[in-house]
Amino acid sequence: MSGLPGDDDVPPRWRPTLLFVQGALVAGVAALLAVLAHRPDLLVLATPFVVITAWSIASWPDHVPAVHASLRRTRLREGETSAWDITAEPSVGAEQLVGVLEEVPHVRTDPEVPMTIAPVGSGATHASITWQPLRWGRRTIGNGTVTLVSAWGAARLGPIPTAGTTALTSPGEETFSLVAAAPHPLGLVGLNRSRRPGDGTEFADIRPFQRGDRLRRVHWPVSARTGQIHVRTTYAEQDTEVLLVVDALVDVGVSEGVEGRQSTLDLEVRAAAALTTHLLARGERVALRAFGMPTPVDVPAGTGLDSSAASSTVSPRSTRRPALDAAASHSTGSTQVLAPSC
Repeated sequence: MSGLPGDDDVPPRWRPTLLFVQGALVAGVAALLAVLAHRPDLLVLATPFVVITAWSIASWPDHVPAVHASLRRTRLREGETSAWDITAEPSVGAEQLVGVLEEVPHVRTDPEVPMTIAPVGSGATHASITWQPLRWGRRTIGNGTVTLVSAWGAARLGPIPTAGTTALTSPGEETFSLVAAAPHPLGLVGLNRSRRPGDGTEFADIRPFQRGDRLRRVHWPVSARTGQIHVRTTYAEQDTEVLLVVDALVDVGVSEGVEGRQSTLDLEVRAAAALTTHLLARGERVALRAFGMPTPVDVPAGTGLDSSAASSTVSPRSTRRPALDAAASHSTGSTQVLAPSC
């Protein structure tokens, strides 16, 4: 993500700061009064301002470095941390780099005031601000400004605006345990097999022959006994599909993140995340449907983690990540929030 200004017609350039202008005015006025009033003491008092002004002009930077800003991670869980990284290269003529990150609700930053100041070296300059989302959801992180300052604070490049990036925060890894121990499946099928007929190895029923049935399914003993062709049916090699439904129509209460009070929508989303984690760890097929939003969310059923994997491990081919991301992608700004008056 580049940190160059959005208006390409106005490229950034070094400009004098107010401090430099004030120092130059003090040096010029004091020197002029010393000559006109024959006051050498005024010239002595103005000497530091004259030296600093001349030094600043002599070392005035003439190179505009490339400024880049990016997020280390854009997909994380509640309470996890990421960072907003700033890079300026080359930083010839600059002495300090100042980065200011725009504050976002339910996001904690380190430092608490989202601003960083880093000294500039001979090569590329790096600075960062750590941020931590306290609530699930989709939000834009990275809107801010980057400013470079030359020696003595005489020249300033910027502030250069940086474009934000959409970050998706999934609910925290909340789990629950059952009183009775549940066996773990060894295959791809979950603990609860689907009752849907289809190709498989588990016997289901024997019924009369229908058009389209395969000859290898014919059950000859029953056919010979009844005088009518019967076929053997089986259950499909598929586990039961679990559908989780999230009602995002109304959000009652106040949400204070993972460390405070929870609204009704917080409870729903985090409960759906805990159920998804538990069911996928058992090998079940999980689907998610959320309604009450401008664009309804409908994640098809699919398997997730391997049965031997821990519940906190995310598989790249897992359905849990799309399911949790879909639940977290709900924009709370479109939800009617009812806060009790008491």
